[in-house]
Amino acid sequence: MTGFRIDTEVVVRYAAKAEASAARLDAAAESVSHCEMSHEMVGDLGGQTGVGEAYARAAEVLRKHLAEGSAALLSASGALREVTGHHADRDSEHADLITKAGEL
Repeated sequence: MTGFRIDTEVVVRYAAKAEASAARLDAAAESVSHCEMSHEMVGDLGGQTGVGEAYARAAEVLRKHLAEGSAALLSASGALREVTGHHADRDSEHADLITKAGEL
């Protein structure tokens, strides 16, 4: 492709940032998984109205969203690394062709 360049170093750094962000989302999802509301936290009225159960459902939805976000970032990172690997392979192939052409 003429006029189209990929700076593989920039793409690899971006992939690493996506992986680091995925790890942070995983940590957040893990922390949400261990949050429970005790009776003391919600009181009698909260217990009667189901505040603890509502909180648990909301925490589970949040945990799922965080996990999905992490999976999406890891998928994008993998795709970016695949693209840079492909371009690095092509660059190597072209360098070999140039070297061989110079030997003729």
